[in-house]
Amino acid sequence: MSPPEQLAVLERGLDRHPAYLAWRLAAGNGRAPASIELLKPEKLKSAVYRLKGLGRDSSTVVAKRCPPGSLTTEVRLYREVLPSISLPGLEIYAHVEGIDGFDWLFLEDAGETWYSRRRPEHQALAVDWLARLHAGTSPGVAWLPETGVEYFQSILGSAQDGVRRGLGHGALSESDRDVLARILSSLDGVADEWHRVEDACAHMPTALVHGDFVPKNVRVRRRGTTSELVAFDWETAGVAPPSVDIAMLRGAEHHRRRYLAIVRETWPGLGRQDVERLEAVGTLFRLLHEVYWENRSFAYAWIERAMRKMTVYDQRLGSLLAEGAWRA
Repeated sequence: MSPPEQLAVLERGLDRHPAYLAWRLAAGNGRAPASIELLKPEKLKSAVYRLKGLGRDSSTVVAKRCPPGSLTTEVRLYREVLPSISLPGLEIYAHVEGIDGFDWLFLEDAGETWYSRRRPEHQALAVDWLARLHAGTSPGVAWLPETGVEYFQSILGSAQDGVRRGLGHGALSESDRDVLARILSSLDGVADEWHRVEDACAHMPTALVHGDFVPKNVRVRRRGTTSELVAFDWETAGVAPPSVDIAMLRGAEHHRRRYLAIVRETWPGLGRQDVERLEAVGTLFRLLHEVYWENRSFAYAWIERAMRKMTVYDQRLGSLLAEGAWRA
C-alpha cells in the first residue's frame, strides 16, 4: 500500500513554524529543518508534521501536536510498556506540555515502508507482533481504559443515534435514505442480540489492544539483517479481549495457528475456536466504529464521500448479519 499524497511541504519560513519552535524549546536544538511536511491535516488542536534533518545524523523527526493531556497514554506506552515486553516502538526525542495551549511529542520517523496485508512477510510480522503484545502486557496496563464489550455497546448506541440524525439531512437522495435505513435496521438487529456478543467475550482473556492496527498506523523497517514491525497512533489503545486486533488476521488458518502458539504460553486454555470467535466479534466491533465515526460527516453540507462509505458499510453489515459468526 502506498502512502497518501503529501498535503503540504513547506520550505520557507521554517524557523517561525510552530512545530520547529516547539522542537527548539523541547530539545534545545537551534538548527532549522530542511523542510516541514504536513502528515495529518491541521484540525482543532491536532496535527502531525515531519521535520526533515533534525534527528540524529540529520534524520527526520515526527512532531505531534495535540490537546493538553492527550499524549500521556502514548508516551507511557513507548517508555514503559513496549520495552518491558521487548516489542519495538518509536524513540521519543522529546515530550513537552503547555506550549501555547498545546502538548507536543517528538518521535523518530517510522520510515516509508507501509505495512501491507498482501505481503506474506509483512503479515507474518504482524501476527507475531500482535500475539506478543496481547500475551505480554496484562499485568502492567490496568491504568488504560477498558475498551471491551461495554465500550462497544456505547459505540453501537452512538452509531444508531448518529444514523437517525443523518436520515434528516437535506441533501440525501432517496437511495441514500434507503442505505441509511438499512444500516439502522442492521444496527438495531445487533442491539437486539447484544447478549450474544457478551456471551462470546465473557470468558476470554483481556490484554492491551492497539485498537487501530491498520496500514496507515504500521510500518516495516530494517534493523540490521532483519525486518521488524512498528505500530504507532495509540489513541484507541485499551484493555479488552483482543478481538479488534485479532480481526486484522483476516481468517488465515496458519495465522491463527501461529498466534495461538505464542499466546498459549500466557493463556494455555485458549483454543482455535476461541480465536475464531474473537475474530468474528472484532470484525463487528470495527464496523460499528467505522459507522460511528462516519456519522460525523452529516454535520456538513457535502455528504457524497460519506454516503460512498456508508454504502460499503451497509453491504458489510448485511454480510456480517447473514453470516452470523459473531453470534456463535
